[in-house]
Amino acid sequence: MTTNKPAFQIDDGLISLTVWENPTENSSIFSAELTRSYQEDDQWKKTHSLSGADLLIAARLYERAYDQIARIRAKRREEA
Repeated sequence: MTTNKPAFQIDDGLISLTVWENPTENSSIFSAELTRSYQEDDQWKKTHSLSGADLLIAARLYERAYDQIARIRAKRREEA
């Protein structure tokens, strides 16, 4: 089943990590997209560029996503 909704999203301030799930025949492939929001004039925009100060936040978001994916997979194994 293919959907356009993300599997989950994790936010920390202006940085967001969106995780997508793409089912395959035997399992799922997860992919992630990291964005940073910023305001230009009166409009909010997103970029994939990070400052040095954003790097640790990004690393922690990726680690949290890794843990969440592991929990999803473990739950599915238990249900199978």
